[in-house]
Amino acid sequence: MEIAVIHFIILVAISGLTKAADVLPDGPLNAAVGETVMFTTTLTPPETPFLLMFWKFGANNIITFNTINVTAPEYEGRITLFMSTGSLELRNLTRDDSGEYSVSIFRAGALPVDGTTRLDVHALRYSGNLSRVYPAFAQCLCYGEGLLPDSLIAAVGGKVTFTTTVTPPATPFLSVSWSFTDIHSTSNIITSSDEEITGPPYTDRITFFRSSGSLELWNLTDSDSGEYSIFIIANGAAMQNGKCRLVIQAPVSNAVVTISSTDMVEFSSVSLSCSASSGSFLWLNSSSEVKESESVQLTDGGGTLTIINVTRYDRGPFRCSVSNGATIETSQPVNLFIQFGPDNTAIKAPKTVRVGDFTMLYCSTMSVPAPTFSWLYDGKPTSMQESVYIIPSIRSFDGGTYTCTAVNAATGLNQTVSHKLTVADFSNCDCSVAAGRATIITFGCLLIIAIACGTIVYCKTRRNR
Repeated sequence: MEIAVIHFIILVAISGLTKAADVLPDGPLNAAVGETVMFTTTLTPPETPFLLMFWKFGANNIITFNTINVTAPEYEGRITLFMSTGSLELRNLTRDDSGEYSVSIFRAGALPVDGTTRLDVHALRYSGNLSRVYPAFAQCLCYGEGLLPDSLIAAVGGKVTFTTTVTPPATPFLSVSWSFTDIHSTSNIITSSDEEITGPPYTDRITFFRSSGSLELWNLTDSDSGEYSIFIIANGAAMQNGKCRLVIQAPVSNAVVTISSTDMVEFSSVSLSCSASSGSFLWLNSSSEVKESESVQLTDGGGTLTIINVTRYDRGPFRCSVSNGATIETSQPVNLFIQFGPDNTAIKAPKTVRVGDFTMLYCSTMSVPAPTFSWLYDGKPTSMQESVYIIPSIRSFDGGTYTCTAVNAATGLNQTVSHKLTVADFSNCDCSVAAGRATIITFGCLLIIAIACGTIVYCKTRRNR
């Protein structure tokens, strides 16, 4: 894969191709502290997976995909990368997440594409649709003369701010009144005119912003679900009013993942079940969302993940993210222990050695758990039962065929390989014959040199005459 990517990049550079159009919205994107934001690309899912993907925040890496996902530590558990489009989801936002985000995507047989957008994270945000609110903050989506949001969802124990659309006037409001209505009755929260009167259930639970009429309510309980109304009388202006419905949800808790089997063999099936107090389910493998496919099934409302024909590359870590519209809880990571092999077995050893050499034959293989080994020499069993066969000082008759067998008792599989070793022996060399041949060769060379010298002297003598 890496070689293919390098070839692709080189091809683009040689061809003088430039990047395609920007694949992210112009921005800025706006979100509130504690919320989730989706950076959605304009790409259509390709027939073949993307070769590379890079997401960055400013100059800092968020996640890189190149056959595997590598996520920066500060984004672990906070992001989901959608492999089909390159889109990115970022959760549990803070003010520090404000800034520029960029993506670069390399596609097989096509131009690389990239995009840049900006995210602005605010303390609160509201729009015209119902949206999620996380434990620390709630956002209102309101109606009622356009003064308040329509409705909101918040968590038990959290807080919410009912933010009005009023611009603070030059002179203070004459009167502002907040009330709460449930199925039983209507009660005063606070009335502010010449003096402020707070209803007993709301003492030490609210902050009133008199300049805009906005109200913050803390320490939420189930009984705070209901309709909230505001009446504003400004100096020299008509009375304004608005309503907002608040729905309180218990925080998601006790998100736990259990596995059908702790020890599984490659190409078997495994199921992971997620349980929680309430909510809908999202499965993550590392930082990527797990989606249904031929080998992946989601059942029980998404709470059970079944992997058919699990492979050694499906180790995880797997997490289950559970949300109920008010809060999100993510389970502890779970890793799968997948037993496989042996395969790719080979003997690493020299082909030829000399008598007396220290000789080692190493039987390498891929196997989990570690396999047991046995060795044959020329088809006969030996006492060696380790991955390494050592001969401290090899002898001439140690040459032959060495066979290694690796056995994985957990998978019931085995693999056998052989290696032929040749031992070179110079101890029986006939040195006298060799010496005689060397003497004859030396004498012949000297004779040729003498004849040549004599010829040169003779020629010079005749020339001088």
